[in-house]
Amino acid sequence: MEEQNNRGLIASIVFAGVAIAGSVVFFALQSGVSDEEFAKRINDGIKAYVAQETGTAAPTEVDEEELIEDQPFLGDEDAPVTIVEFSDYLCGYCQLFHNESWEALKENYIDSGKVKFVYRDFLLGYDGDYEAAMVAECARDQEGDEAFFAMHDHIFDTIAGGFDVDNYVIYGEEIGLDGEELRECFENEEFGDEILADGTYGRSLGVRGTPAFYVNDEFVSGAMAYEDLAALIDSKL
Repeated sequence: MEEQNNRGLIASIVFAGVAIAGSVVFFALQSGVSDEEFAKRINDGIKAYVAQETGTAAPTEVDEEELIEDQPFLGDEDAPVTIVEFSDYLCGYCQLFHNESWEALKENYIDSGKVKFVYRDFLLGYDGDYEAAMVAECARDQEGDEAFFAMHDHIFDTIAGGFDVDNYVIYGEEIGLDGEELRECFENEEFGDEILADGTYGRSLGVRGTPAFYVNDEFVSGAMAYEDLAALIDSKL
């Protein structure tokens, strides 16, 4: 029986590798990434899948106060459900979650007061992911969590074309930020330690890939379909 299970796992990993490669090929063609970056994205996607399938994903027991402490959030602070996302702006599956689930999640659960949504960085080493995280944190430093998530959304909407700080400084000014202050914060890497600490903390919990979520104290790995995420939220209301 164990041998059959192992064979099934191997077959599923091979299948997943093909599926992940296809998804990353599409994303790479859209964004024009280098061959090295292209190969890295395939490898990271397969590693994340293997971690999930072999039970090496994060455990469910976690200090919920520590999980959300001093992190940017949207929604009612006292909402009955808290979702914490560990994410990388350049991760293809994080892009998938943002493109297919984020707006519906905001409209139906965050804006209605049912969900408090918390964002934490979990850098995978893509070209530009540290810089993207930095400019979002610098936006938050000026105008709080609302500015952070405005920049967060803009980054996800535009990052496939590559990171260019000038574009984000311009956008920052459009939403009322001081462009010079934003650039200075970015260039001085004022939140570098905080960004890297998020990843260290995530790894201490057992997070191995992105996106990864805690829905209250329940861990979920991967870009869940909106319908599945909604069902999970509803089960906790």
